[in-house]
This record gives sequence, structure tokens and C-alpha cells, in this order.
Amino acid sequence: MLMSSLARVGSLVLVISSLSLLPASLAAGGECSPQVHQTTGCPGDVSAGVGDEDVTLGIDLTQPGSPQQPGGGNGNGNGDGVDEGSAGDDGGCKFPVLNDKCQGFGPGKTVPGAPVVPTQPVTLTDIANFRPVAGVAGMQPNGWMIVGLDTNFYSTGGTQVVDGMLLGTPASVRFTPVGWRWSYGDGTTATLATPGGTWKSQGVEEFDATSGSHIYRAPGTYIIDLAVIYAVEYRFAVGPWSPLNGTLAVQSNRLTATAGDATTVLVERECTANPRGPGC
Repeated sequence: MLMSSLARVGSLVLVISSLSLLPASLAAGGECSPQVHQTTGCPGDVSAGVGDEDVTLGIDLTQPGSPQQPGGGNGNGNGDGVDEGSAGDDGGCKFPVLNDKCQGFGPGKTVPGAPVVPTQPVTLTDIANFRPVAGVAGMQPNGWMIVGLDTNFYSTGGTQVVDGMLLGTPASVRFTPVGWRWSYGDGTTATLATPGGTWKSQGVEEFDATSGSHIYRAPGTYIIDLAVIYAVEYRFAVGPWSPLNGTLAVQSNRLTATAGDATTVLVERECTANPRGPGC
């Protein structure tokens, strides 16, 4: 039994602890049958002690770089296998990296997974295929307004990340809402800095003024449009986020609502005492 024996195959150096020597008769080239393979072993078999068990490693001396060569991965003889050595290192390279080259068996290889970042500038036109889903427009009351009172408008939705191909390279684009441009259908518009929210979420009573409320001055049916304005960032692979110049406006769903006058009705008792009375 030799401890820490060394076997050299071409440029491959294989270190095996507790190497068991083969029987002399077989090493001299005796006949090798499947039964001998399983018992005493045959020339070309190396028995490496691992704990209480033995693991037989069959080495093909005539095909360096083949899948049977220890540490050769699934190369084609040129040493360009994608699975170099043992697992556990970052980037897919199992050996020291020099100038972004994996220094394993054979010529240096580019580290698997290293991002190739395009050098040309990215513009909003380039991210046309990375379209976010605009936030959903809502209103209270739903579908109707009272002339002279505040109607509450709000939007749902937030930051989104869309994956795809950018300039021929896998990339991610992040859309962050920064503005909400409302067109109320009565000739007035407003660009708000917040999406707003329901009366309940803002802790106010019905028809109270909110950050997104609007007052209609005349009866009629109105069409309300919302465009959500996004700031845009992109990154290749897992690199840092880079901002794009300008913003992107994405149209949301359209609302149609009718404004009408409210009629005041005198009742005999307050609605708290008579909730079924007229006007309650």
C-alpha cells in the first residue's frame, strides 16, 4: 500500500491517496475477465481508498481530455470542457482565474457565466420590447360623481422588473412609477406625485378632499384617462442598475363616469334614528 501516490497522464496529474497496487500477475499483462475486474482488479484500473469503501476509477490512457479522464469534464480533447474539476467555486471555474480565463486543464478558458456587456449606449428606444403593465385606475364613487363634491381618483401598481434580450444580451429592465398624469374629461388635467388611494386607506370620510380628488362643476358623462410615468433602469446579467435618460409614459385603463346633481331632502328624523327614511 502506497500513501499519496502520483500518476501522470500526459499533462494530467492525478493524486490518489491510499493507492492499492495491482497483483503482479495481472500487472504483467495476464488475462482480465469481468470477474477479475470485480475482485482483484485489472491493468488500467486504479483503486482509491475512500473511508471504509473502495471506488474504482477507470482511466483511458489513449483518450486524453475525454469524459473518462478525471477532471476533463465533457471536453473534446482540446480541454474546453464546461465542468472543470470539483464543484464549489463561483463563475463555473474550478481553478484560479487569470485575466478572466479559467486556468484548468488545457488552454485558458473564459469563465462560464461572465457577462458580456455591450459598449454602445442604451436608449428608451432600445427597451421598446420591455413594456411594463400600467397601474389600474380607480375612482370613488365608482362610475358616478356628484357635482360640486370631491371625486377620489387613485391608481394601483408599483415597481416592475421585466426580463428579456437587450442589444442581443440577456438583461433586466426596471420600471419605477414616478408620476400619474390624469385627464379628467372636462378639459382639465393634473400630474400627481403619488398614486393616491381609497378613502379608507387614506383615513378620510366619503367625498372628503384627497391627494387625488377632482371636482366636477357640471352634470354630464366624462371619460377619464390615466398615464403612469416611469423612470427606467437596466442591467445586464447580475450587474449594477444603470438609469436611462428620460421617462416612459404608459397608458392605463379608461374610466367612464356620470356626474349629477345631489338633491337635499328634508326628513322628519335624522338618518341615524331613521336609516330607512328618504335621503338616507
